[in-house]
Amino acid sequence: MNQRHRNFLPVTGGLILAAAALLLAGCGGAESEAKPEAAAQVRDLSNGGSCTDGEDIIIAANEATPVIEGACGSVKITGSGVRGNIAQADSVEITGSQVTLLGTQWGNAQITGEDVTLNVDELEKLDSQAKGTHLTGKNAGEVVLGADGAGVNADVVKVLKIDGSNATVLLDEISEVFEVHGNGNTINWSSGLEAPSVDTGTGNTYTF
Repeated sequence: MNQRHRNFLPVTGGLILAAAALLLAGCGGAESEAKPEAAAQVRDLSNGGSCTDGEDIIIAANEATPVIEGACGSVKITGSGVRGNIAQADSVEITGSQVTLLGTQWGNAQITGEDVTLNVDELEKLDSQAKGTHLTGKNAGEVVLGADGAGVNADVVKVLKIDGSNATVLLDEISEVFEVHGNGNTINWSSGLEAPSVDTGTGNTYTF
C-alpha cells in the first residue's frame, strides 16, 4: 500500500506540470493571435486629420465635417450627412447618405449611399449604384451610373456607362467607350465619340 502511494505522487506531479505548461502555451498563443488583429484596426478620422503612408481610414460619425490631408489608402464613409474634404485616396467607399465631399486626386469611388455629391478634380473610376449621385470634376477614367437621377459635369471622361435612368451628363469629351442602357437620360458633349456604341433604352437625348 505504501509503495503504491509513493509511486502515485510523482506521476500526479508530472501531470500538473504538463497541464501548467500547456496552459501557459495556450495563453502565449492567444496573445500572439491578438496582435495582428489590433494592427489591422483603422483610425476613425471623423474629426479630421492626416493620412500617413497611404493608411486606411474610416469616417463613421453622422454629420461629420472632416478635412483629411495627406495620401490615404482606402477611405470608408459609413456616416450620413458628412461634409468634408479628402485630398488624396486610393479608394473611397461611401455607404452613408447625403454625403458631400471635395477631393483632388482619387482612385476608385464606390457609392451605395443615396444623394452623394462629389467634387473631385482627378478620378480614376466612379461606380455609383445609388440614386442621386452627382459628380463634378476635371478628368475621370471611367464613370458607371447604375441608379437613377445621377448628374455628371466634367471635362473628359474616357468610359461612360449609364445603366440608370433620368441622368443628366454634361462633358467636353467622351474618348473611349460610351454605352447607355437606361431611359430618359440627357447627355451633352462636344468632342470624342460621336454617339453611344450601345443604346438599349428609350427616350434618351444626345447633343453632340
